[in-house]
Amino acid sequence: MTIRNVPYTAVMPKPRQLAVRIAFGRIASQAKGRKKTGFLPPAAELVAQSRGRIAQAATGLPSQKDTRRNYHTLEELESLARKEGITVAV
Repeated sequence: MTIRNVPYTAVMPKPRQLAVRIAFGRIASQAKGRKKTGFLPPAAELVAQSRGRIAQAATGLPSQKDTRRNYHTLEELESLARKEGITVAV
């Protein structure tokens, strides 16, 4: 078994990754309370149907490196996006 470091983008995402993660989180949170109807869980079904909306969230955002490392919840990611002036329309 090989032990590796976590990629820095996993803990401190770039602007495009930040936008995609926020869009994914917002869409997946709409599945709360839904029952499984098919092969996939409800959140996965919503995300599969909304792939275009998730991709749209990242268009036009610059790709920049940020070396700060930290773990974030959806709310923290959204506040970070507001601070950096990134708008995610989902």
